Amino acid sequence: FMKLWRAVFSVFALLVMAAGAAGTTWRVGPGREYARISEVAERLSPGDVVELYGDIEDSIALSQGGTTASPITIRGIPSTENGRIVRPRITLLGTNGVGIMVQGDHVALEGLDLTAADDNVRYAVRFEGAGFTMRNCRVHHSRAGVVSLAARGDALIEFSQFDANGSLRRGSLYLCSLTPGATLVVRHCLFRDDLDGAFIESRFPRTVIRYNWFENQFASAVRIFNEHSSMGEPSPAESALRPMHADIVGNVFVQGWSPGAQQDILQLGGSDPSSAGTEGDFNIAHNLFLLTRAEGVAVHVLGNVENVRLYNNVFLEYGVDSSLMYRWGGAFESPASDSFRMLFGRSEPTVSGAGNWVSTRTVGVVPGVTGTLVGTNPQFVDLVDFDLRPTADSPLAGAGAPPGRGAVGELAPRFEPQRGVSTALEGTPRTSADGLSVGPFEPGR
Repeated sequence: FMKLWRAVFSVFALLVMAAGAAGTTWRVGPGREYARISEVAERLSPGDVVELYGDIEDSIALSQGGTTASPITIRGIPSTENGRIVRPRITLLGTNGVGIMVQGDHVALEGLDLTAADDNVRYAVRFEGAGFTMRNCRVHHSRAGVVSLAARGDALIEFSQFDANGSLRRGSLYLCSLTPGATLVVRHCLFRDDLDGAFIESRFPRTVIRYNWFENQFASAVRIFNEHSSMGEPSPAESALRPMHADIVGNVFVQGWSPGAQQDILQLGGSDPSSAGTEGDFNIAHNLFLLTRAEGVAVHVLGNVENVRLYNNVFLEYGVDSSLMYRWGGAFESPASDSFRMLFGRSEPTVSGAGNWVSTRTVGVVPGVTGTLVGTNPQFVDLVDFDLRPTADSPLAGAGAPPGRGAVGELAPRFEPQRGVSTALEGTPRTSADGLSVGPFEPGR
């Protein structure tokens, strides 16, 4: 009997622990017991889920967090209309200029439409914790979209849409971490029509940007710099984050026709003497750069960078006479630059790679990049309607070189970017019967 009692008690205890790990589900929205997320925010515990039904106005602050196994999740319950995701909208009122403030670790935002009520909201979302996740969200018409000034760990942003954000030289994502090894991953997202800055500015020690679609940038599409010090020269702890590495794989970059400066598509390395360069590697593979600004620059590197590797990218002008594949913008005068020159005996990065396709009007092709294909027409299915898959007889089809491994992950792409967010929240697999093609797509069928 005692053995049977112990067995029953053990099963009961496991069920109680499992129930506790699952957390509480809070259903919030107009007409419900809790009309706003802010009414339950301070009551949340690891494993809790907040489900939002319907549109609300709110300002949300989360001081507590979850765990790796039991995050806190705020989830909109979306619907689908005519193949389009319709997410519950939170019109952000902002406390101290922030619409949603996430201070705890392991918090996820899912299925939400986020927009600022007015210009008093400086940031739609600000997080500083580790393990932050944003999935299936839309962030739009905000002075700055998602911001972190000192994230304590990794962050993942996927299957989300960002449009018409930007002010004060910041755009949709401005994300920094001073935690060694912290990795930012942005994948399967759509960025378009920002009003200032860059779609993405990352100052994470590791950055992975893959399978995204960028269209109509304001200044740059992506900026990746080293840690930023507001006190001038970085502290020893900040300097210890270097070398900082990034992989940029399988994206579409349509420079577009915004009113912004559109200086370059990728701006990499450093931004000023106090942020003089990542000192690491940039691995850029299987991207499409569609340049629409006269003498536009696809890859612009500044400051202290050790290696730039370019594999199987497409560089094409659209409506302009020429563009630059690559530009070295020089080094910044600083003690960090002096140390870099002493270590490597040079200021410029080593540029290498293979298998890129460039048009006959592209200049700035680096001699260290081998096997470059040159032509007048990459033969997309429909360039005007942005069906940018190569045709079966395209010079891109099956012509890719082995891209090897990047600093953070594999450079051979597993998925293709989409000009939107999949309602199934799944990537489109990239399949090839005849070897990898150049660019982000395999031939259209």
